[in-house]
Amino acid sequence: MRDNNDNNYNLQVHHMNDIDANFALHETEYLGSITLSEHNQQAIYSNIPEIVEQQHSIFETLWNKSMPAEDIVEEIEQGIEPEFFEIIVDSQKATEIYLNLAKSLQKEGLLLFADSRALVRAQKLGVIDYLINASSQRHAAVKIICPLDDPNSEIVKQISQHAPDIKILNGGSSQSGLFVADQKEYLRFDLKDPKAADFTQAIGFIVHSNSKSSVASSRSMFELIWNEHVQYRKIKEYEFCKKITETC
Repeated sequence: MRDNNDNNYNLQVHHMNDIDANFALHETEYLGSITLSEHNQQAIYSNIPEIVEQQHSIFETLWNKSMPAEDIVEEIEQGIEPEFFEIIVDSQKATEIYLNLAKSLQKEGLLLFADSRALVRAQKLGVIDYLINASSQRHAAVKIICPLDDPNSEIVKQISQHAPDIKILNGGSSQSGLFVADQKEYLRFDLKDPKAADFTQAIGFIVHSNSKSSVASSRSMFELIWNEHVQYRKIKEYEFCKKITETC
């Protein structure tokens, strides 16, 4: 970028993820490229004012949504991971992310399972073992909301025996699940086939992000659901005790 006050150039560099476009702009010219196939790429040139103006507008939009390169470098030097938000339809990649988050859990894990089979699928995948290790060995605070029934009762017993600090609440069924890990990342699972035996067959896609606002929102939603179930259980216990008292 040229400084209009003198003959010096003021060079600025910005960073933006997942940009497939490749083009260059001048005040009156535009040069871009288009990929027709893996080995076939063609250049596009134009000096038509309307096209150049349109490409300038596109560039400014991308520029405003990007981050200064020095901010990215500073985050890297400080060990801060840049924020990301991705939708993953590849079931193998989704499985890998799911397992890695469970395996690396350090302080807190909040899991909302969509149905009772989800707990069975998690156990089959090895997620439950990672959660047990995180709780028993690293003292991570793990909370699970899941519909409880006969098929997953043995898994609940296993969790209680090996990691008694893991808290489990009986919840209702839904079409999506949630995993918030260490208040840093979250996964949202969208079910394709709730009756499937394997995780890869059950999910349609997952949303994976470390966005601070999204993680905080997901954690708040989980805690809201958790507190609602706790209050509901207390009310039921109170009503039962009251009924027993009145009977006596």
